[in-house]
Amino acid sequence: MLSLLEKELALLENSSQQAFPPESIIPILQRCRKEKSHVFAHRFHACIRRMGLETNISLGPHLLLMLVDVGNMQDAQCIFDTLPHKKEDLWNSLISGYAKQGELQRAIAHYQKMQEESVHPSSHTFVPLLNACAKLKDAKRGQEMHLEVSRKGLEKSIHVGCTLVDMYVKCDLMSKAQEVFDELPARNVVAWNSLISGYARLGFAKEALNCYEQMRVDGISPTAITYVCILKACGSIGAIKKGRKIHYEVVWRGMLKKDIMLSTALVDMYAKCGVLGTAEKVHDDLCARDLISWSALIAGYVRHAQGDDALECFERMQSEGFFPDVVTSSCILKACAIIRDIDKGKEIHDQIVRRGFQKNNVLLGNALVDMYAKCGALLEARH
Repeated sequence: MLSLLEKELALLENSSQQAFPPESIIPILQRCRKEKSHVFAHRFHACIRRMGLETNISLGPHLLLMLVDVGNMQDAQCIFDTLPHKKEDLWNSLISGYAKQGELQRAIAHYQKMQEESVHPSSHTFVPLLNACAKLKDAKRGQEMHLEVSRKGLEKSIHVGCTLVDMYVKCDLMSKAQEVFDELPARNVVAWNSLISGYARLGFAKEALNCYEQMRVDGISPTAITYVCILKACGSIGAIKKGRKIHYEVVWRGMLKKDIMLSTALVDMYAKCGVLGTAEKVHDDLCARDLISWSALIAGYVRHAQGDDALECFERMQSEGFFPDVVTSSCILKACAIIRDIDKGKEIHDQIVRRGFQKNNVLLGNALVDMYAKCGALLEARH
């Protein structure tokens, strides 16, 4: 049975412009936009184009927003270029659309053009632009935008403030991220997670743990992302007591069975702390194992010089249908080096060559040289 929207589109497709004045088409457009369907958007746009209403002062802006919603930036740009009056919300929509589609430089270029045409940006302008700077790791442009945000008094906006923190974190400028964070009038879990993840990723485990404790004091409940970052911090400094506490907490909150990333972070934390029996138990209890969780366990055995266990784990991984990637392969080569198993090492080497991993890969190249050298096969190591 056809929906109301499908009936309306069919009627539009078989009608003339005179049968549907622009004002009567807007409700259909709004229903079409709500669906966020590429098919409906394409059909509606074709009707409007045939009727010659693309640049209609009433319909044009709504049509542009709908096209941005479904990621059709080419047609949205064409309509934007022909509209006589371009309000701030249309500029923002175009900038946001390009940022979401990964066309980050085009988003920034539109912001520059927006400034040239004296259109005043708002918080809705800066959030996608700062996200673009974060993805590009363009700290210089990000700082320029930060200055503009401050001049306009938008720094206190929770959305802009959180995005600024995240931008500085992703550009590895933790002191700037902390500075903006400290000035936020209100701190939500998004801002805390950005800061904690940055400290954990860059190896500042104690700072990450301190942030986590302060977050709890402030009454903010952690998310799965928070726990993943904190477990990474615990693993990097061997904070097993804190790691166990986090483990109990996520089990109590019923989060472990729902999140493979969190479960894998637990395996990795126990493995790095040398509690390999618990790491394997957590891994075996996973509702769904993947290559990352297997690699974390194998890397733990290798880190603590348990080559036989690493190879046994590797065989189990393959029996479950998982094929090693570059990281897993380099770990297994280290395991072969630990127990001087040159036959297994050569087998892994053959796999690497067959899968085309070795070419121009320094990580694997080094692991192969090391494995052959430690197994006493110096000609192969040199080759």
